[in-house]
Amino acid sequence: RRVHGDVLCIVYVVSICCSLTNQFPNVLMPKFNLFPRLDFLAYVKRIKISYHPGRENTHVCTQIVRHMTSDRTKKKFPQLEASYELLGYSHPARVEIEFSSGKQINFDAEKYSLREMQLQMDKMQYDAHFEFMKANSLEAKGGDEE
Repeated sequence: RRVHGDVLCIVYVVSICCSLTNQFPNVLMPKFNLFPRLDFLAYVKRIKISYHPGRENTHVCTQIVRHMTSDRTKKKFPQLEASYELLGYSHPARVEIEFSSGKQINFDAEKYSLREMQLQMDKMQYDAHFEFMKANSLEAKGGDEE
């Protein structure tokens, strides 16, 4: 009989915590974003897109063009050299990307989704991000003791 009472007590406490979590979601269970996603154009030096708008599966190119030509992106990445070319003939869509580290990657855009391209670029972007963090670290500027 005692065990039954303890179980009821635990269920009651859990139900109170759940109702508090719904009312105050950030009080009991804070969200942590330990590994934030980088923007698609983060650490990209140059991007060139060429596609024929009438071909199938070119919506990815349209999304990237909209993203790179938006005012918000131009303010966020002023050093980005972005260009696009609308082809008048039926040719496979191409996305050519050069990173700030000098590495280049090319995509046949009709075969990839935007997320798949991002996954291919992640390693190069994070390498460039870590190099940037090392170069601009407060510890590095404080003076090396070696």
